[in-house]
Amino acid sequence: MKTQPETVFSDLKIAAFSWAMVGPLTLKFFADYGATVVRVETSLRPCVTRTSPPFKDDVPGINRSGYFSHFSANMMSLSLNMNNPLGVGVAKDLVAWADVVMENFTPGVMDRWGLGYEELREINPRIIMLRQNGF
Repeated sequence: MKTQPETVFSDLKIAAFSWAMVGPLTLKFFADYGATVVRVETSLRPCVTRTSPPFKDDVPGINRSGYFSHFSANMMSLSLNMNNPLGVGVAKDLVAWADVVMENFTPGVMDRWGLGYEELREINPRIIMLRQNGF
């Protein structure tokens, strides 16, 4: 039986709070090289890559974007309502599991959710935070 070769990031776990282009593009590199990436999304404000053409068969739809399919390959995703304490609690559980938290929201968003760097360090003292603000 053939097994998959170990890749450079095969032991890396990333909790990704990202949208637009810079976050998904960065995450794609990690996922393609073996990292376990879990993207946190919300149905309240879908990632712009979900709603951008080209669409499969030229039919628009939230799950039909070629950009989203390309930039989300090899990743898992989770939909949370970050305005609900239960959603924030699940996000904190994800932080406890992760080695890296990546975010690329407008500055202050993670802090408002109670997920700023100091809060992340309380949850997971070994956490690495990667911030890429595109706005």
